[in-house]
Amino acid sequence: MATAGTVSSNVGGTTEESSQMTHDDFIASRGSTDDKTPTSTYIEDSHHDKDGNLLYNEVDVEPELHWRTWVAFLAVWMINFTYSQTTAGPPAVLGYIGSDLNATESQSWIANSASIANAVFSPILSVASDTFQARKSIMVAACILAFIGAAISPGSESLWRLIFGLFFQGIGVAIVSIVYTVPAEIMPRRWRPMAQASILAGSALSCMIAPLSLGALIKQNAHTGWRNWFWFQTALWGFSTIALLVGYRPPKRHTRYDNYSIWKKLITLDLLGFFLFTAGLTLLITGISLGAAQFPWTAVETLAPLIVGIVTLAGFGVWEWKGTSTGMIPHAIWGAGNHSGRRFVICSLLITFEGLLHFCVLVFTPTQSTLFTTDPVKVTARLVPYYTCAMIGAIMYGYISTRLRTIRWPMMVGFIMFSAGVGALISVRPGDSVKALIFEGLAGFGLGAPLALVVAGVQLAVPYQVLATATALIASARAIGIAVFTAIFTVAFNRSMTSSIAKWIPRAAVLAGVPGPSIPDFVKAIANHDPNVASIPGVTAAMVQAGILADKNALADALQVVFAIAMPFGVISAVMAYWLGSYKETMNYVVEAPVEELHAKRRGEKHLA
Repeated sequence: MATAGTVSSNVGGTTEESSQMTHDDFIASRGSTDDKTPTSTYIEDSHHDKDGNLLYNEVDVEPELHWRTWVAFLAVWMINFTYSQTTAGPPAVLGYIGSDLNATESQSWIANSASIANAVFSPILSVASDTFQARKSIMVAACILAFIGAAISPGSESLWRLIFGLFFQGIGVAIVSIVYTVPAEIMPRRWRPMAQASILAGSALSCMIAPLSLGALIKQNAHTGWRNWFWFQTALWGFSTIALLVGYRPPKRHTRYDNYSIWKKLITLDLLGFFLFTAGLTLLITGISLGAAQFPWTAVETLAPLIVGIVTLAGFGVWEWKGTSTGMIPHAIWGAGNHSGRRFVICSLLITFEGLLHFCVLVFTPTQSTLFTTDPVKVTARLVPYYTCAMIGAIMYGYISTRLRTIRWPMMVGFIMFSAGVGALISVRPGDSVKALIFEGLAGFGLGAPLALVVAGVQLAVPYQVLATATALIASARAIGIAVFTAIFTVAFNRSMTSSIAKWIPRAAVLAGVPGPSIPDFVKAIANHDPNVASIPGVTAAMVQAGILADKNALADALQVVFAIAMPFGVISAVMAYWLGSYKETMNYVVEAPVEELHAKRRGEKHLA
C-alpha cells in the first residue's frame, strides 16, 4: 500500500506526490471501503521495503500487470526455450553423433556434460543472485559463455571438444534456477504454478523442435548435419542474450553488499562449500560414467573418482551442517514456516524422480523407435506426441493449480499418468508402432505436472531471500539424478541387450536354416547391423529378414528392463506428493520483486480498485 498520507501516481515511470494528507483524510476523500456506491474506490499500491526495494504486499488484492512485466517474462521464456534445445537435442541423436566421432562407448558424456555443468554451477550462480540481487548480470554472463560453447561445438573432430563446448553451454543451462525465479518474483505468488507451467510449455515446444531439426539435418548429411545444428544453437544463444539485455529491466534491488568490491563479495560466499560440492559431484559423476561405459566397476579408473567423490560430498554435508551458518544450503530453508524444510526435501526427491523418468523416455524411446524405422527424422519425430502432451498437460495442471490453490493433487495425478505411460512402454514389441506413440503421449501428459508444480511448490515454501538458491538446489538434485540413472539405465540396457541377443538371434538363425558354420558370423553381423550380412556363405535374404526381426525382439526385451527400473519411481512420487500438504494460505497476490510499480486491479464497481 502507498505510504500513509501520500497519493501516488505513476507518470512516465516516475512517482509524483500530488498532496499531503492524513491516511484517514485520504480514505474519506475516496469514499469508505465499505461504501457500495459505484464511485467508491481504494487504491492499493506497491511500496518500498526498509531496504528501498519495490514490493507489492497486498495478500488479497490482485495487482494489475503491464507490458514491462510481460516483456520481462517473454525474455526469460526465450532463454528457457534456448537452453532446452541444449538438453533435448543431442541426447535424442546420441548414437549418430557418437558414431560420427568414433566414440560410441563414451557417447553418454555428450548427454551428461551439460547436466554436470548445470549441477556444478547452478548453486553458486543462484546463491550469488540471491545474495547480491544480481540476477540480470549473472544471466547475461552465462548466456555469453553458452554462446561461445555453441560456437566451439560445430568444429569438433573429437568427442572431447564437443564435450567442452557442451559444458560451456551447460553454464547457460545452469541459470535455469534464476530463469524460473524471475517469473516467480515478478508475478503474484498465486500465479506461480501457471507461470512455471508456461515456462515448461516453452521447454516442451523447444524439445519438440530440437530433435526434429537435428534429425532432419543428420538425415541430410550424417557428418555435417549435427554440426550445422550447433550453428543454429549459436544464433539462438546470441538472440536470447540480446532479448535479456533489452527485455528484462528490473529496478535496482539493494542489499547490504552494495558497497562491497567484487573481491569482497566473492569471499562472502561459501567458497569452501562450493569447492567441496563441485569436486565431489564432478568426481562422483565421472566415476559413474566411466563405470557405465569404458571400464569395469571394479577397475581403479572407476573406483578412484567414485570413492573420492563420495567422501568429498560427505565432507561437504558435514561442513554445511556444522561448519557454517551461511553456506550454499541456507539454514533459512529449514525454519521458515509453512513446513519449508519438509517441503524442500520432498520436492528435491520428486524432481529427482521426475528427471530419471523423463530421461528414461528421452534417451530410450528413440532407441525403441528403431523397432519401427531407421529414418533419423522419423525416429526423432516420434517424440512429438510426448512433448505435445507435456505442453498441453503443463498448461492444464498449471491452470488447475492456480485456480484451486493446490499443488499436491494435480501433481499426484501427473506422476500416476507418467508412471502409467512409462510402464506401458514395457509392453511394446516390433509392430506396435501406434501403441508406442500412445504410451509416449500418456507419459508426456504426466510430465506436464511435476516439473512445473515441483518448482512452484519449493518457491512457495521458502523465504524470498533464498528463492533462486532453493530452486537451484532442486535443479542440482535433478541433474545428479539424471546423470546417475542415465548410467544405471545404460549399464542395465547393455547387459540385457547382450543376453537378449544370445537368446534371440542364434535361435532365429537355426530356424531360418542358416548353415551351421556360418551362424557365428551371421549372429555377429546382425547384432552389429552389418550391411554386408547377405554376403556370408549360405545366407539368403529371407534369413537376413529373420535375423533382423530377432534383433528387434532382443532390443524390445532389453528396453523392458530400463522401463521397469524407472516405472516404480513414478508411483513412489505420487504417494510422496500427498505429504506436501495444503498451499492455500501462501498462494496469495503478493509480488516480491515487481519490475514496475503495481496498483490493484480494477475488478468492478463493488470491488477495490
